[in-house]
Amino acid sequence: MTLGGDVAVSIADYYEFPAMKSKSKYAMSGLRDKQLQEYKHCLERVMRSEQIYMDPRLTLPALAQTIGCSVNHLSQAIDAGFQMCFFDYLNSHRVRHAKKLLAGVNGKNRAILNVAFTVGFNSNSAFYDAFKKHVGRTPAQFRRSRRDQCRGQAQAPL
Repeated sequence: MTLGGDVAVSIADYYEFPAMKSKSKYAMSGLRDKQLQEYKHCLERVMRSEQIYMDPRLTLPALAQTIGCSVNHLSQAIDAGFQMCFFDYLNSHRVRHAKKLLAGVNGKNRAILNVAFTVGFNSNSAFYDAFKKHVGRTPAQFRRSRRDQCRGQAQAPL
């Protein structure tokens, strides 16, 4: 507390130590930048080549074991490396795959719920929420717009 005469000018929190404040929430982490980059690279490789995101039971601990790192380090690598939480990261891969399925030739005849389950979602509502968050429109709107684009291209003069 700082006094100015008989009046309190400022009151600092007892538990706040300015010297200990950090610019990064991971300043005290044992994970260094080089290691973080290696985890990110390994994570992306596993996601793309093994499509592990399609497992609806995938958890952060299971993914950390696959990558070969601690849960805390993997969480930090996703958070600091991709600027999103584990579920958003996982869902971004699922949504990317769903977009390919919905835009494909067979996607027009495929039920949206089947696409959701195929890419690893456990429910239609979770799929719709994630899809709208990452794409900006619902799966049905996305599929309709892709269909309209294809029709427009087919009708365009050569």
